Amino acid sequence: MYEEIRQDTIFIMLYGVVIAMATIACCYLLFRDGNAFDRDVTPPVRLRRWTAVLFASIALNHLWYLPIFFLSSNEDIITVDLIGGVLDTLTFFPLAIVVLFVMLQDRRRPLWPIAAIMAPLVVGGVAYFAIRSHDIILVMYAYFLLMCIALTIYMVRSLRLYGQWLRDNFADLEHKELWKSFVVLTILLLVFGIYLISTNGPIYHYAMQFITIVLRSVGFAIRPH
Repeated sequence: MYEEIRQDTIFIMLYGVVIAMATIACCYLLFRDGNAFDRDVTPPVRLRRWTAVLFASIALNHLWYLPIFFLSSNEDIITVDLIGGVLDTLTFFPLAIVVLFVMLQDRRRPLWPIAAIMAPLVVGGVAYFAIRSHDIILVMYAYFLLMCIALTIYMVRSLRLYGQWLRDNFADLEHKELWKSFVVLTILLLVFGIYLISTNGPIYHYAMQFITIVLRSVGFAIRPH
């Protein structure tokens, strides 16, 4: 019992750190024009705003999950977790994909396809919350996995084409560090993967929070690719 209470306390503190870092990153990106580590770099306004919204969603979603550590009823915990899953599919996941698209500065890509590909997950989450059918979860997992694979293929191809576009159109590539786009893509896909295979155990909580903390650090160093 004591060990369980101590572990919950650690998780609560970790969630608090993540919420604070996400809030700071959001405010920094909204109210400061420059890069935190390179004052000579000014990221595009559109990229900064979308990234700030992503961090705001992370902070708010962590606030939503926080009461789980104070609930004693399994039914209440499951309900909070299920609603949180729906909120994730409405906020964090589509916003993460938006940031990946906006990072590519060769052209302004339409964002409505993101809503289209996330819609089945939202519908599935609401349906599972209503009827609690395990078959729905299996279908959602399969769809989510296929979505991640398709997103990976699309982004790798787009980044290669974007790299070629940079070489063809820019003489000064000092601040066009394309590898950072791959870093962000890798981090977000890792978050997606952990979310997909999560068992809500201690390893899941520690891994997810560590990765999201790294993602906050990337936000402070955001560059105009």
